[in-house]
Amino acid sequence: MHPDYVRAAIYTTNTVEAAQRQFLKFASFDILF
Repeated sequence: MHPDYVRAAIYTTNTVEAAQRQFLKFASFDILF
């Protein structure tokens, strides 16, 4: 088990990465269309 602050950091990192992927997906759609 990770300490709470480690799990919070991992969760935040995963959330940021997911948001960046969504942003890149939408940005590429804007470029294509």
